[in-house]
Amino acid sequence: TRKTRNPSLGNPRAGYLQAVRAARAGNWSLAASLIQRTQGSIDDVPAVMLVQGLIAYRTGNTNLAIDSLTRLLSQQPGNVVGRRALGAAQSAVGDNIGAIETLRPLADLPGADLRTLILIARAYDASGQPDQAAPYLQRAAQGGAMLALQTQSLPQRREATLVALHDGRWRDAAMLANTVIAGAPDSPDGYNARGVARMSLGDRSAAIGD
Repeated sequence: TRKTRNPSLGNPRAGYLQAVRAARAGNWSLAASLIQRTQGSIDDVPAVMLVQGLIAYRTGNTNLAIDSLTRLLSQQPGNVVGRRALGAAQSAVGDNIGAIETLRPLADLPGADLRTLILIARAYDASGQPDQAAPYLQRAAQGGAMLALQTQSLPQRREATLVALHDGRWRDAAMLANTVIAGAPDSPDGYNARGVARMSLGDRSAAIGD
């Protein structure tokens, strides 16, 4: 029988590109297998460190993810994807103080993305600092995050809506729920969230309509 040639065995770059394609397709186990076949020959390349870190995190090898992403940020401290992923990995192993230090340079930017704001808020809350978490939770539904909200995925919009409801920010929750409804008009999630927000604001007639 004819054997299928595996480019990653003789060409580490080809193996890396295969791993990237597998990761983008959500096949993290295959991506992990492909990146391992490069046998460490290109581990010092920042792009490879990033992919290794993301794959390790998604496949449950959190400590390996932290190692790869820490090495990446030592060379590219401004790598947004790597910094956010490192913060998530640090939180996953209970290093919430480390996660806060990692995420703060991103979270304190005026246009910080929704995921970063929620990650740092959760890290503050888990470290026993709910008062520090509150401003980030608020910004997750307002300010820079709201400017980019229409380009966020539907699950991210739902998450922001739930954050606003949990925080008791009813007007924000109603506004965010409208963006969920716009993205999924046939789903009950947005209508239910908007109904809760409107009821809490005292607008019972509108809430009943939802």
